[in-house]
Amino acid sequence: MNNTDDFDTKNAFPREQFEEKQIPQEAMEHVQLVNYVEGLILGDTAYGYRNLTMIPVFANHAHNHGWITLPEAIAKGAAKVREISSSGKVNTLLIDNEGAEDILILDGEPLCGGKQNRATTTTVYVPAGTKVKIPVTCTERKRWKHTTSSFENGNSLLTSSIRRKRMQTISRQLRNRKDATTYSNRTIQQLVWQDIQQMKSIAGCSSPTESLEALIQHKSEDLLGFVKYLRALPEQIGSVWLIGHEVLSMEILACPRAYSETHHRIVRSAAMEALLGRRFTNPGSKFGKANLQRNPRRDKSISLEYTSGEYTLEQYPELFTDAANFAYGIRASIASSHESAGLGKDLRLNNENTDVSALVVDSEPVHILAFRRMIDEE
Repeated sequence: MNNTDDFDTKNAFPREQFEEKQIPQEAMEHVQLVNYVEGLILGDTAYGYRNLTMIPVFANHAHNHGWITLPEAIAKGAAKVREISSSGKVNTLLIDNEGAEDILILDGEPLCGGKQNRATTTTVYVPAGTKVKIPVTCTERKRWKHTTSSFENGNSLLTSSIRRKRMQTISRQLRNRKDATTYSNRTIQQLVWQDIQQMKSIAGCSSPTESLEALIQHKSEDLLGFVKYLRALPEQIGSVWLIGHEVLSMEILACPRAYSETHHRIVRSAAMEALLGRRFTNPGSKFGKANLQRNPRRDKSISLEYTSGEYTLEQYPELFTDAANFAYGIRASIASSHESAGLGKDLRLNNENTDVSALVVDSEPVHILAFRRMIDEE
């Protein structure tokens, strides 16, 4: 089991092992993000189910921030998400935060109902007592009529493959722009529809409205196994996810309570990618200059491709090194800062192998999402 008091994975891989690059100083938010990432602690035990592995992430000084997530707000009756008008607009919805608490809406938040199902395009922070127009993409191509007047949440965040491809495309378009909502909706929407169609074809799933929710429901029994075995730990604020031996992504929520509430939805998002069997670019440790020592027992003990259970640092040192290089390698990324649709700054970071988005509010990162690039996206 994990014991963060006795073992600090970050300190097991000294800074001098990483590729040193000068941190850009264009945005103070980038410096704040780098400082935050430096304080993250990777657990010394990984948890696997089938071909998906989770390494939990903790923080030295995690705080229970005063904001709540969108599903919490909707459950309390404190927030309503609606079409922006009676005629509606595919790529924009309106959230009315009627409560006394701020709301954090995550990138890839599914919103079901209205004239068609949508998913949020980026992370948005909505202060208490305010209304904010939020950018979204359609996840139900062949419906444009009201089923409900407001929207409800789905059980899974948008699948990892869509979140990753969409982030990479938006970040590329935003490099010379200040506003994080000024990208090509048409390009992003076509990308989302194409990926949904590809996944439905692989899964052998059909839907009259080409709904992503129908695909997730089609895989619901498989997804329940991942949720059952890959549970959040006390004080966990995030996870590094791996498919087989290769890093897929990292997601961080600055509040342990909020992460615990969101964890099962993040699991489903990553599990959909694991079920599709995607492959990665640049196999192996390409995130830094760490000297990896292969474990001679690796090929004789367990296979992360097929076996569920717990894996320790001693068993798989190269697994944890890759995860650490990926997580802390964010500090060597090139950054740009943009105005968010809500409160705070939307940071976009990238390096040779990684794309990152982060929302910084009042000088503190509240959400970080990082993806490793894949072969089919080079």
